[in-house]
Amino acid sequence: MPTSRRRFLQQLTATGALLTVPSWARAALPTMPVRMRGQVRAEGTGLAGVGVTDGLSVVETQADGTFELITTDRRPFVYLSLPAGYAIPQNATGTARCYQPIQPDAQGKATATFDLTSLDGDDANHAFLVLADPQTQTTYETELLHAQTVPDVQDLLATRPDGEPIFGVACGDIMFDDLSLYPEYER
Repeated sequence: MPTSRRRFLQQLTATGALLTVPSWARAALPTMPVRMRGQVRAEGTGLAGVGVTDGLSVVETQADGTFELITTDRRPFVYLSLPAGYAIPQNATGTARCYQPIQPDAQGKATATFDLTSLDGDDANHAFLVLADPQTQTTYETELLHAQTVPDVQDLLATRPDGEPIFGVACGDIMFDDLSLYPEYER
């Protein structure tokens, strides 16, 4: 159905007014419930008892690996709590991807599937590296991270036993305000 000019202007004005509402007031606006359904599987078989969360609520997968989580349109992602014995899913850049975006349809339904890969060996013993608060602000600082910090990390990793699982976490303020630098940080 075509929209009249009058209706278009009313909608535009309402949208503009909403954008001027402070974030603390927008938080009080109604949210749309989202029924998130999905599955956690490895080699095509569902995995039972895996924790899945939207950051507020946590559910466990059923015997067939399926889950259902009632969330809201304000939660951006659903996350997986990686079970023992499985490799950390990765983005093309090598960073962890234990999450899927929550993208509800018009009926407030969304889906997510997590496909995991079994590890070849035992992961009970592993090394864990934490890099905290690099907070790069400029291209120069990002270059320093690559020129100084990354070689130190690589040297440390070279001292670890061959075949030892190693994973790292960046925590705290990894970037300052210029998020256009993130791909270079991630590299």
